[in-house]
Amino acid sequence: FAPVKLARDARAFAASCLTIRRFRLQTRWVDDGRSRREGVVGSCEYQVLTDDRLWLRLIHLLASFSFFCGTGRGTTAGWGQTRPG
Repeated sequence: FAPVKLARDARAFAASCLTIRRFRLQTRWVDDGRSRREGVVGSCEYQVLTDDRLWLRLIHLLASFSFFCGTGRGTTAGWGQTRPG
């Protein structure tokens, strides 16, 4: 829905030029009053393995969008919050 079109190679770029630098994740049970679900809380830091400015800008664009799009299941119920660092 955005006026910017992402490159068709974005997924291939991410697979070959992004790596996880460090992470700290923990599973947690959360009761929302209707059900009890298991989720993940923590942080994950990525590293880009290229200096190509176009691809770096694309990755920053997607990281910024992550706050608005949610991650995983249950995003319409408020689950899957992502905060780019």
